Amino acid sequence: MRLDELLEKKGVSSQKIGTYYTLCSALCYTVSLSVLRIMTNYPEVSSDWSIAVKEAVCCLLVLPFIAVRAFRGQYKFPAFGIFLALVLAGFLCEILGARPHLAAYAFLGLALVAPILQAGQLILASIIGATWLKERVTVSKIIALVTLVAAVFLLSQNNGEANKIAGQDMKIGLGLLCALCTSFGYCMQVSIMRRVIRID
Repeated sequence: MRLDELLEKKGVSSQKIGTYYTLCSALCYTVSLSVLRIMTNYPEVSSDWSIAVKEAVCCLLVLPFIAVRAFRGQYKFPAFGIFLALVLAGFLCEILGARPHLAAYAFLGLALVAPILQAGQLILASIIGATWLKERVTVSKIIALVTLVAAVFLLSQNNGEANKIAGQDMKIGLGLLCALCTSFGYCMQVSIMRRVIRID
């Protein structure tokens, strides 16, 4: 029995379970991204090496779980079309997401890149969700979008620290471009996976 099913049987609402999962995910991602940001300060550590190690750890953790579920008959290989969609999602995540992500950290730093990514992903997710996935854009989501865009604007007003990190205006522009590219790559990945979940 899964943890969420066990908690629901004990009377814990699905909203609380979802909030718990989200907070845990946010904590783990923050630690992970902070470590990746630190790695960009070391020229001898290439972005390819950082990404390879991160993804290898993911495979080492996920593959045994899949193997156990397959052995118990709880997992089946997805249809070929769904498999190709997942491959495309992974490709977009790596090429348009992970690589520009590290470059954006090197150009602008964590404090400025993080809200830009969040704002970009929320805006793109709302557009794709409403047009492609036919999901409803709620008032709370609109308020969150406006708040994040305002936060990015306020953070961008103090470019002193960003200039220390980037060194040149051109690099600041490249950092913003990389951050927006990352938002697009990650958003397309999760959108495709969301679509696949509906298909499956």
